[in-house]
Amino acid sequence: MMLPSYGSSSHEHDSLLERRPQQSVSRSAVLVVLNFIVAGGIGVSMYTSLQRYDALSAKLDTYLSHVPAAMTSLRHEGGHLPSKYAVQHVTPRKDQSSRGTCWDFSTIGVLEQSYRAHGLARGWLEEDEYVSFSEQAYGVEVMELCTGDPQSPQQVACRVAGDAVTRIDNP
Repeated sequence: MMLPSYGSSSHEHDSLLERRPQQSVSRSAVLVVLNFIVAGGIGVSMYTSLQRYDALSAKLDTYLSHVPAAMTSLRHEGGHLPSKYAVQHVTPRKDQSSRGTCWDFSTIGVLEQSYRAHGLARGWLEEDEYVSFSEQAYGVEVMELCTGDPQSPQQVACRVAGDAVTRIDNP
């Protein structure tokens, strides 16, 4: 027998669709248990990782606590590093601003120190004298050396770091 209902006719077997079978209830229980097992496994894994992190952190702290002692034991010409420096005997502060000429500044610094050491050894410089080069003049000289035929030996030598010295990146 069919009972009229709103929108569609009902069948006597419709009540079977509304009941949850016993099998799906037990499947849900199994899934809940599996979720708890997975969550527990993740928790154990996180705890183990945290213990490893703490052990490595303690090891690093121990290592770093000994580094200052090692650094203070450095010697300079038979004695300790000076605790302060006389500013009048160092090259003036230089600023590359935002020109991207760090290669120029670092090369000049090495050249200045090399020339100073050589000048002191040869007697050309006194202890309180230093050598100061112009980064701008050096940079122009390098750029002039790096012009010409792309296959020339000087061009090949200038292509250090992927041609970054001679290439203009801004169109």
